[in-house]
Amino acid sequence: MKISNKQLSAKYDISNLSKQLDKLKKIKSEEVDINSIKDISELRIDQHQTSSERILSFLNQGFNPYLYRIGDSLVEICYSNSGLEADKCIMDIFKDLYK
Repeated sequence: MKISNKQLSAKYDISNLSKQLDKLKKIKSEEVDINSIKDISELRIDQHQTSSERILSFLNQGFNPYLYRIGDSLVEICYSNSGLEADKCIMDIFKDLYK
């Protein structure tokens, strides 16, 4: 079932998620306690949701798209300048919600 942008805006605190994303982007892997980072095994995503809903759910659950943990390993994600950056994709979702 597709959810409207208005429903997404009501379901998720978009303004807060946008601020959260800005903070998450600035976290340096060498400066973080690995135990303070959520383990990706804790992630719960409904596969029936749209891609926008899944991204918002990921962020709403407190996961960092740039830095997460798998067991005892810290995983840092870097995005290439050769294509769309994660920030742009996520911010486009936010912009679509305010149309």
